Amino acid sequence: MSNFSFPVPMRSVGGARIYDAETVAQLRLARIRLAAGERPGEVMRDPNLAPCVVHPDTAVNTALDQVLTWLRQGQPALCEAWLAGELARLGAAAFADDLLGPLLVAVGQGWSEDRVRVLEEHGLSALVLKVLAAMPLPPAPVGALPVSQTAPTVLLTTLAGEQHSLGLAMVKAVLTGHGAHPVDLGASLPLDEVVAAAQCFRADVVALSLSTSLSPRLALQRLSSLRLQLPATVSLWVGGSGVAALARIPPGIRVFTSCRAIEAALCDHAARAPSAVTTSPLPEPGNLPSGVAMAPQHP
Repeated sequence: MSNFSFPVPMRSVGGARIYDAETVAQLRLARIRLAAGERPGEVMRDPNLAPCVVHPDTAVNTALDQVLTWLRQGQPALCEAWLAGELARLGAAAFADDLLGPLLVAVGQGWSEDRVRVLEEHGLSALVLKVLAAMPLPPAPVGALPVSQTAPTVLLTTLAGEQHSLGLAMVKAVLTGHGAHPVDLGASLPLDEVVAAAQCFRADVVALSLSTSLSPRLALQRLSSLRLQLPATVSLWVGGSGVAALARIPPGIRVFTSCRAIEAALCDHAARAPSAVTTSPLPEPGNLPSGVAMAPQHP
């Protein structure tokens, strides 16, 4: 990695290289992305190498203080209106990467410092889900999937034991904005049910959100098993803050470190897809395999 301007080490008294915690996290993500098949030059020169490692700035902390004030004053409608306005202004991907991600990091830090209560964290999450679910479908942006291509069906879920579903909602909003067909199966789905759902919905992609709450070793085992059980024609995507903790990425899995990367992945899929594919309606939720259920719709 010495051929690139990153990383820049500090030096100990004895001349040994020393890296701070953020740089170590960036290097870990770089290793994962390289193992997933990305080119070294693209990875190491990416200014957004580690968007999961973010320190909330003054603006983010100010926004958090305002959100907490609204929630503590019993005015969630003001918080909801602000979130909806920022989503409309930024668009789904930038809203997720530039606002919501840092804001949630600030919430986590506030919780660890006893400045944010669990009820406030849950209240904010519920409002974010509500705003994302109500997001109007925008006109297809420049660079979105060509009309002549079949838009992929993307199953959204988390591994069994992974209860955090906010990442799924963010990814669903981005996918919808780019003309894909996301199917939200909710959180914590057993592997055999993920495989059954992929067949039932004739999925092109299974996308998993991974947080740090699940053991990295267990997550890696389940990812490897799922990749082996899914047909080779079904792509497997994984993203979220838990990706950086994985020791490696099994072959055949695409790693995402930002929501902005979803557009490129959809365009790659479109480039590989047949120009004309006969499609049929997706099954109704009542006809799903045993144990597979659609995620509840948020009000």
